[in-house]
Amino acid sequence: MRLTVKFCILMNVIIILLLSGCIEKSMDASPSPEPLNKSESNESNSVNLPVVPLDVGSGKFEKSYGWLDDQTILYSYVDKGKYYVSSYELYKGDSEIIFASSTPIVNVIIHPMQEKLLIHTSPSTHGAEVFITDAQGDISFSTEIESYELAIEWNKKDATQMFITAFYEDWTYDIHHLDLSTNNMNKVPHLEPFMKWLGNSVIEQRWNENDEAFFAPLWKTFIDRDKKTELLKDEVYRFDVFSDYLMVITIPKNNQTVFEYQFFDLSMKRKNLLEKPNLTQYADWLIPYYDYNVAENKFITFAPETHASVDTYNDGFKLIELDLDDGKEKELMVDIDNQPISCAASGNQCLYGYQLENLLNLKTGKIEKIMKDNKAE
Repeated sequence: MRLTVKFCILMNVIIILLLSGCIEKSMDASPSPEPLNKSESNESNSVNLPVVPLDVGSGKFEKSYGWLDDQTILYSYVDKGKYYVSSYELYKGDSEIIFASSTPIVNVIIHPMQEKLLIHTSPSTHGAEVFITDAQGDISFSTEIESYELAIEWNKKDATQMFITAFYEDWTYDIHHLDLSTNNMNKVPHLEPFMKWLGNSVIEQRWNENDEAFFAPLWKTFIDRDKKTELLKDEVYRFDVFSDYLMVITIPKNNQTVFEYQFFDLSMKRKNLLEKPNLTQYADWLIPYYDYNVAENKFITFAPETHASVDTYNDGFKLIELDLDDGKEKELMVDIDNQPISCAASGNQCLYGYQLENLLNLKTGKIEKIMKDNKAE
């Protein structure tokens, strides 16, 4: 039964990845009626600059992946049968090819320190190639991994450490620990997939073999299986790790119409709680897209106006921000679609959309395409 639950979770992840190729839909968002009270000293100089539309010439834009700095994004495109990863300076229009491949680019991960990239290409249906480069494209490591899908978990504080979970066509899997300080990669058979790094330890959900529930306990464990593990919390729906915070998403038994986003420090002391209506889907619940701003220690997420079923819900979403330092919640925008979002360190500008193909200005509510109209597909 455990594989069934993991299969459902994996399919949710895969659906999100597949949606990244969807045709762009029109969108309009309204800024919150309450102003964003950011100080002038923290305001990015690029907030009011016009974006120079991205032009990939005869190529086809695929998607963007996030920020190299407050003005430069990373994106991929295909041109004449070759696949490229490039940087793009949004306000100057400067583009520089970082990586080129004869096989499709599946994903690119920018390490939070913005000094290293992981590029995942797919030479075949059952094979993957992984490249580690710097921001200029110099390759420091590469490997081939037999797999049908890959899940990557990169240690956010130590760029030399990562887990690569290789899923096979029958949804069995192998978890590999890659140590880039030695370029050694070894299988770790005792860990669960979808784990997260928290410092040098690992946070994972352990599913009961005979339990079909979508909740499972959260454990702190280690690569070294001889070290003592620790039960952190029961009945967890989903979780994530931001810097020195563990985020746990739960659904109260006395009110299953809401999500509780709980934020814990390293000692498992709860620091903040955010409660929002949830949306049901099939047998479980939809988790709206979210992001975390490391520089300002702020959690940003979409939230529905009311509890409902995904199939019937039409009331739109709000974009809200939670300051993890003081616990203050701020409504940033209203009447906006729930779509992937990736914010620059300044916190004022975000990439937004299923391909992260738009630039969202949190101060004005303006959403504009980053590429020319005739190149958006």
